Amino acid sequence: MSNEWPFMGKPEDYVEEKSGLPIFKEYAWGFEKNERIIENGNFKIVERNEALKVWIYKAIKTDRYLHLVYDWSYGCEIKELIGKNYTKGLTEAEAKRYIKEAILINPY
Repeated sequence: MSNEWPFMGKPEDYVEEKSGLPIFKEYAWGFEKNERIIENGNFKIVERNEALKVWIYKAIKTDRYLHLVYDWSYGCEIKELIGKNYTKGLTEAEAKRYIKEAILINPY
């Protein structure tokens, strides 16, 4: 028995990749309508790169430090740039930095 699942053991569908991390899963997201995708009455689940795309999209769209349900490392501060009188170059550099900070917390 591993320390990771001390009380119940690993779930049957648990698969570990070569990186030592389990396969990344996320609810499927309809980017056009900005809502979860439902199939047969259940939320659809995507894996690997598709799951990562959903996670990145949601991390960038979520305001950092605003929602108590999220850890303070999750989210993006890009909305802080709205209304600032920065040069175009500085604004683009800061936007790039904010997005990079938002997505690099994910170990995948």
